Amino acid sequence: MSKSYLISILTITPLIVALYFFENRSSYEDVPTISDSFTSNETGLAIDTRIQVTERPRQPNERARRNAHAVTVDQARALAAKGNSDQAARILAELYGKTDTISNSEKITLLETYSLLLIQLGSNEEAIQVLNQLLAIPGLALESELAAKKLLGETLMKQEEWALAQAHLSAWLEDGATRDPDVLLNLSYAFYQQELWTDAISPAIEHLNLLVAQEQDITRERLAYINSLAFTTQDWDNAAWVTQVLINEFGEIRDWRNLIEIYRASGNESGVEQVFLDADEAGVLEELEISMGMR
Repeated sequence: MSKSYLISILTITPLIVALYFFENRSSYEDVPTISDSFTSNETGLAIDTRIQVTERPRQPNERARRNAHAVTVDQARALAAKGNSDQAARILAELYGKTDTISNSEKITLLETYSLLLIQLGSNEEAIQVLNQLLAIPGLALESELAAKKLLGETLMKQEEWALAQAHLSAWLEDGATRDPDVLLNLSYAFYQQELWTDAISPAIEHLNLLVAQEQDITRERLAYINSLAFTTQDWDNAAWVTQVLINEFGEIRDWRNLIEIYRASGNESGVEQVFLDADEAGVLEELEISMGMR
């Protein structure tokens, strides 16, 4: 099975990151196979820097140091926003080398900003190291932890670290209060790259359920990828459902034909008869029968 993929470049502005993920276009054959398609998403990293820590009273010179640190981080953000990412990275790298001298709350702000900038510059390995440091900070707020896990999982996917990416994305889904369809599809693809087909189908189906419920646009390539997993695992119920979605979205004869093959593979002759009845009602019965050599 093909495992080619395209990983989009991550672009960010300070504290907001738009993440794009994989899309390879491939045609959907009469009998679907695993598609290499993967789609893009946008998701923000809004890390809550509020943290409850017990610290000694600050002396005036300490307050001045903290103020100077915050101003420096803000200057780096402003430079990055203006496109001066390299200069911003040099400023943050200098602060990063002094993390043992700053408080946890300062460290969180620095590490979140620095990790995003590193990803923008394509320094994914360094970003992974910084994000791991961020997650190791004691007392990290849950919102901050979840955002960092999500970004770390997606960055690990860019580095083809499928098992680690799977672990962090799974942790995000287990600990989070919401279900993100894009994270679910990323998780499915991480399983797919490890040839864990049965594990890959579940998040993919949940992903599609969310899109249908939210009435979002669904690409043919995305549906073909999910349907391919269903065919590979012989999950005929989900294969029939996904193919029905394809018919509803695109109405192509090959999808009608695929649905017939699914029902035949599962021994559901009444399902086959229903497809012909539905095709007749949709006005495509003659075209379907011709495509199947019945006329």
